[in-house]
Amino acid sequence: MKTDFGSSILLPVVLAGVGIAALCTAIILVPPMARRYADGRPCPNPAAAVAAPAAPAAPPRTAAPAAAAAPAVTPPAPAAPPASADEATAAEPSATTPELNAWSIELDPGDYALLGDADAVIDQIVAVLVRNSKATVSLTGVNHPNKSSKRAKRAAEIVKGRIVADMGVTARQVQTISAQDPAVEGLIVRAEIVGGGR
Repeated sequence: MKTDFGSSILLPVVLAGVGIAALCTAIILVPPMARRYADGRPCPNPAAAVAAPAAPAAPPRTAAPAAAAAPAVTPPAPAAPPASADEATAAEPSATTPELNAWSIELDPGDYALLGDADAVIDQIVAVLVRNSKATVSLTGVNHPNKSSKRAKRAAEIVKGRIVADMGVTARQVQTISAQDPAVEGLIVRAEIVGGGR
């Protein structure tokens, strides 16, 4: 008896289709059912689940806003102990700090007389040199390039003489040089601590 080739193929194809449909249904239904079971809710009738789509899950409940918390009170930081005399002295700016180690002294170009607060500046320089015998000061006489550099050197020597005249300062602690600067119209001496006074 001959069997029809088409009918012999049809049965496996139908069975495969039914199997695939059952597998798809299981894939769709099992995760929601498992979640409901884990939450303690009864599982729905599978037929009803297929007939009616599941309602969208309600958004998770957020906790009611808590009453405004009282502002946190930060305890005050403990007061720092009073500084000792040595620490207070170290904290105060002194003439030996690098920022205060440079001065400018103005002189009259005609008679080399000290102008302005030159005497007070020289007193500051002397205080540094007396306090530290290893300190040295460099005095640079400066004038305009169209003036003689000898005048600038002479100005530096005059300031040196005023510094060395004070007790406790030696000539070896003072060096003199000259320079010219187009920005300088008159005659000045720039003083800078260059040795152990820092």
